[in-house]
Amino acid sequence: MSYAIINRIKIADGKVMIKSADNNVIPRTPHEWECKSLTEVLQKEGEMKLDIEILKDYESGNFQKGKNKYTRALEVLRHIPAYKKFDWRNDIDGTQELRKSKEFEDLLHDALVMRLPSEKYAITKEANGNTVYFKHRTGSRFCKWYYEPLKATLFSYEDDAVSAKKWFTNSEHWEVIRIK
Repeated sequence: MSYAIINRIKIADGKVMIKSADNNVIPRTPHEWECKSLTEVLQKEGEMKLDIEILKDYESGNFQKGKNKYTRALEVLRHIPAYKKFDWRNDIDGTQELRKSKEFEDLLHDALVMRLPSEKYAITKEANGNTVYFKHRTGSRFCKWYYEPLKATLFSYEDDAVSAKKWFTNSEHWEVIRIK
């Protein structure tokens, strides 16, 4: 299934303009276009409903990438215990019907207004008598180790760091530590 790789979402002259590239087209040249369905939501139901609809697109996988309030809200959403019954990845009977409910929209709204936790976590290990810090790029199968903690990949949730460790062999001696 294809998805849009988002560079920017903006509102201009009452229209929702998206700059994106399609994941299944090479070269991936971003282009700006008006999303008519989101423009209609904006004009009929307002900006908060628009934010919820855009977050739905990120949550369902239609929109991906970017560093914005929707990707942050998505990270928060995935750590809210109530989200489990709405998560389409769990493939529970009735999930699709639940995703159309007001309760799901309220949960998305809550995720949009919640902040990420202030604590940060990093993965470390001992190398040559020193502590080294894990650096990983999303989507990569490789990691690098740095002596400087400022270069480390920081995780907002401890369970995300623990989960990242599981993707690598020989990680049983790696530690997840709280940085801030």
